[in-house]
Amino acid sequence: MEKEIEKYDPSRLMEMVRDRIRATYVSLIPETQWTQMVQKEINTFFTEYDTGYRTERISPFRKIVYSELEKKAKEIANRYLESISSNQWENDKCVPGEFVKQLFAEKSGEILLGVLGGMVQNAINNARTY
Repeated sequence: MEKEIEKYDPSRLMEMVRDRIRATYVSLIPETQWTQMVQKEINTFFTEYDTGYRTERISPFRKIVYSELEKKAKEIANRYLESISSNQWENDKCVPGEFVKQLFAEKSGEILLGVLGGMVQNAINNARTY
């Protein structure tokens, strides 16, 4: 049973977050300003940065937007992970699902090289020195 994964649509995400926050604060801020404020925080949420040793100041508005984004991101991630999970067992061993089978069929060479490549190369290098 394979579940359909919802395609990420940034415009829908912004609308959902904006509407949820607006429902809390009703019409205190004009529509265009809401849109700009929410879009700015969403853009910041998806930008990587190094905090280092400085302390970052976060506005209460950013906390609200991040909280909504975090809920939505967890929901999407959980739905995706459920779609590729397998709870089949045979002889006390977990049976790989279709996703894992396809991954190994397509990438087994890269996986094997990543797991054993360095060790085999070391053995060859060490054998050469004797």
